[in-house]
Amino acid sequence: MPHTGPSRWTSLLAPALVYGFGSAIGLWCIWFVLHLPGVRLAPALTGQLLLVCQLAAAIIVGVGVTRSLGRGASVKTGLMAGVVAAGVNLMTLGATINPSDPSKGLVSAHNLAVAIPGFLLLGAVMGGIGGAIGRTATPTRRAESHEPGLWVARFAGVTAVAFLPLLLAGGLVTSTQSGMAVPDWPQTYGANMFLYPLGAMTNPRVTLEHMHRLFGAMVGLTTLMMMVLTLAGGPAKWEKGWAVAVFLCVVIQGVLGGGRVLQNNPVMAAVHGVFAQVVFAMAVTLAVRLTAVYRGEVAPMEGDRRRRAIATAALHTLLLQLTLGAAYRHMGHIHIVFTHAAFAVIATIFVVMAGLLAIKRGRVNGHRHGLNLVIAWLGRAVIIVVMLQFALGWVTFLVVLGNKHAGPVPTVEELATAAPVPVARALVATAHQTNGAILLGLATMLAVYCRRLTPRFARKNAE
Repeated sequence: MPHTGPSRWTSLLAPALVYGFGSAIGLWCIWFVLHLPGVRLAPALTGQLLLVCQLAAAIIVGVGVTRSLGRGASVKTGLMAGVVAAGVNLMTLGATINPSDPSKGLVSAHNLAVAIPGFLLLGAVMGGIGGAIGRTATPTRRAESHEPGLWVARFAGVTAVAFLPLLLAGGLVTSTQSGMAVPDWPQTYGANMFLYPLGAMTNPRVTLEHMHRLFGAMVGLTTLMMMVLTLAGGPAKWEKGWAVAVFLCVVIQGVLGGGRVLQNNPVMAAVHGVFAQVVFAMAVTLAVRLTAVYRGEVAPMEGDRRRRAIATAALHTLLLQLTLGAAYRHMGHIHIVFTHAAFAVIATIFVVMAGLLAIKRGRVNGHRHGLNLVIAWLGRAVIIVVMLQFALGWVTFLVVLGNKHAGPVPTVEELATAAPVPVARALVATAHQTNGAILLGLATMLAVYCRRLTPRFARKNAE
C-alpha cells in the first residue's frame, strides 16, 4: 500500500526529526552514564565531553543525510536536525544551570532566558557543521529515500529504541531501591522536574529516580511526535490507531509511576514495571509494521503456520516470565523467584524453537531475500540473546538466594539511614532485566514478522 503525504515537508522536516531525535537519544545515554553515581565528573569536563559527542553526532547525521537525500540537503537538514536535537536536550539543560535557590531547585529567569536560545543556536551551528562535513560522503541517490513512508517508519524505529534507556534507568531504580527517593510527582522536591539541579542530588538514589523521570519525559515527547508523524504521514488506519494507542499508554504509564510514588504502593510499582515492557513491545510492533520489508511480497512456504504459532507462544511466555520477575523485584516473595526460575526453562525452549524455525525459513534456496532474510536474522538474534539471558538469570538467582530481600523501599525520611546501594547486585539484576527487554523486543519483531506470513495478511498487504 503506497504512502502519500506532502513531499516538500517530508523531504526536509521528517528526516530532520528522525536524525534529530536519534542523535538526542544517543546524547541522553552518554549524559546518563556521565552522571551516574560513582561516575559523575566535574561539570566543566562533562560539558566538554558532551560538546565533543554532540559534534560527532552532527557529523554522523550529516553523512546519513548526504547518503539518503544527497549533498544538496545535507547542510539544511543538518541545521534542522541540530535544532531538533537541542530542543529535546533542553529537558536536561535546567539541571545544569546554576540555581538561584539551591534549596528549592529553582532557576533564575535571567539564566533561563539566555540559556534556551543560546542552546538552540549551538545545536543549529553544530548541525550545520556536521552537515557541511557530511557533504564529503557519497550519496546513494535511492529514490525510496524521498518516499514519505520511509521516514515515518524510521522515526518509529527511533521511538522503539528510545524505550531501551528508559527501561535501563527503571531497572536501576528498582535494583537500588530508589523508587521513593523523590517524594512528590510530577515535581521534584517542589521544583519543576526539568529545572531541578544535579548539584542538589547528593544522594545516589535521588539521582537515579530523577534521571528515570527525565527519560520518561523524553519517551513521552518521542511517542507524541511519532503519533503526529503517523497521523500526518499517510500509513493505513491500523498503524494510525496503534500510534495513538502507544502514546496514550505512555501517558498512562507516567500516571502509574506517579501514583506509585504518591501512594508508596509496591503492587502499583510491579504493574508499572510490567506495563512499561508491554508498551515497549507495542512500539516495536508499530515500527515493524511500518517497514518496507513487512509491506513487501510474501511467498508462502511449508511450515509457516508452525512458525507463527511458536513465535507467538515464545512472545507470550516471555511476557509471563517478565511479570513473574517484576512481581519478585517489587514485592519480594521468595516463592515467586523460584517460579520465575523454573518457568525460565519453558520460555527458553519456546524462544529457541522459534529461532530455529526462523533460521530454517531463511535457508531455503531461492528465498534468501527480503522478509525471509530478516526472519532468519531475528532467529539467530533471539537464540543468542536468550542464551545470555538464561545465564544472567541463574547468576541473578544465586545472588538473590545469597541475599535476603532488602525489605521495603526506603522513603525520603529513611534515606539518610538506609543501607548503601548494593552496586554489584544492582548491576547484575539490572543487566538481567535490560537484556530481558532486548529479548522481548527481538521476540516481538519475530512474532510480528511471522504473523505477516498468514495468508490473509499477505492478501491484505498486496491489495
